[in-house]
Amino acid sequence: MFGLMKGCGPNRIYREQWTAHYCGLCLALGKYYGQTARMTLNGDAVMLSLLCEAQSEKSYEKTSGRCPLQGFQKIPVIQNHAPGICYGAGISALMGAALIRDHIRDQDGCIPYAETLFSRLAGKWLLTAGKNKRMLGKPLSVVEKQMQVQQVAEKSPGKDFLFYSRPTETAAGHIAAHTAVLARMPENREILFHIGSMFGRIVYLLDSYRDLYRDRIHKKFNALSCVFPHYRIQAEAKYIFQKAHNEIREKFAKLHLISPDTVYFLFTEHLQSIGGGILGMSPGLLEQKNKKNFGSAGRSSKKCCDCCDCCCDCPDCGDSGCDCCDCDCGC
Repeated sequence: MFGLMKGCGPNRIYREQWTAHYCGLCLALGKYYGQTARMTLNGDAVMLSLLCEAQSEKSYEKTSGRCPLQGFQKIPVIQNHAPGICYGAGISALMGAALIRDHIRDQDGCIPYAETLFSRLAGKWLLTAGKNKRMLGKPLSVVEKQMQVQQVAEKSPGKDFLFYSRPTETAAGHIAAHTAVLARMPENREILFHIGSMFGRIVYLLDSYRDLYRDRIHKKFNALSCVFPHYRIQAEAKYIFQKAHNEIREKFAKLHLISPDTVYFLFTEHLQSIGGGILGMSPGLLEQKNKKNFGSAGRSSKKCCDCCDCCCDCPDCGDSGCDCCDCDCGC
């Protein structure tokens, strides 16, 4: 699973809600976009599904399901016809296709070795998403357009960080705002656009910070290293993150939500924890960690977060909050 958000922290109730949407989203991707689309399962799209339900007058209906990642135990799963699940699945497929095209353009990762196959997959997901315009609405065209704007922006030297992050902010703003349309809460639309924009800024910021080492050795564009001298990057990144996160907190208080608890926790405490965990490492320490995790082959040696929705249960001992693994996802 990619995306910034991974898991929902140690609170049992929040984790159960997260899992119900996570597994519902996985099943919906398989049903509507094909089984290979389940590879695009996106933690940030799970947030969208939860946000849709939080604004809905009625709670989403659940069914029971089994999953190997949950030890084949019977668990409650949101039904795949729920608006938030359908929307989250569409956004996951869109972002998965965008990620593939980005890797093809940059000729990195394993994708160039099977470029035709991955290109066809991306095209199939985009075609299926295009047939679902009623559900995906404006974000369908906005995401693709802002990807093109992003490419142009990153070829423009001498700008400030917010210039480079703006395309991601715009796309994320429209994606979040559309949940108000689906939930029939038009009064939330403008506020959610701002919240989504700040979330997009944070996503772009943290991706840039985590990729400092890899972008440097592969001589790729990195907004932070392009804008700030190396010795100021951590302090400036913390400032940008905190300012954006404070705006999310401020705007969240103005939202009209029927069941706010889980999404409030995710957008405030959990996001703060994730950002603090990533930005708490200096660029030097981050470089050492990346050298250890990716090495010359470009493969990660992390023990958790790569194959499950939540790393709170250690894969080595099955306990929560242990010291067996070095997960830095903030949960």
